This record gives sequence, C-alpha cells and structure tokens, in this order.
Amino acid sequence: MPDDQNTAQNPTPEENSIPPSPQEPTEPAPENTAHSEPSVAPPEAPESSPNDFSVKSNDIPPS
Repeated sequence: MPDDQNTAQNPTPEENSIPPSPQEPTEPAPENTAHSEPSVAPPEAPESSPNDFSVKSNDIPPS
C-alpha cells in the first residue's frame, strides 16, 4: 500500500511541473509573433538590397 501512496505522490509533483510548462509556451508564443514580423522584413530587405545595388551599379558606369 505504501507503494501506491508513493506513486500517487509522484504524479502530484509531476502535475505541478506541468502548469509551469504551459506557461513557458505562452511566453515563446509572443516571440513567435516577433519572428513572424522579421521573417517578412528579411524578404523585403533582400529585394531592396539587390535593387539598390543594381541602381548604384547602373549609376556608376554612366558616371
């Protein structure tokens, strides 16, 4: 019977550890939003970078 009590006490601490786990994913959730924003900015940056380079390169030869 003591083994049963130990097993019941073991799951109790584990359940207590579970609440903090869901709280952790809640924090990373906002980080995911920040990652999504930068993800959209990088695609625009590379497109602007090559365009700026092409314009500068074109401006240099005629100069």
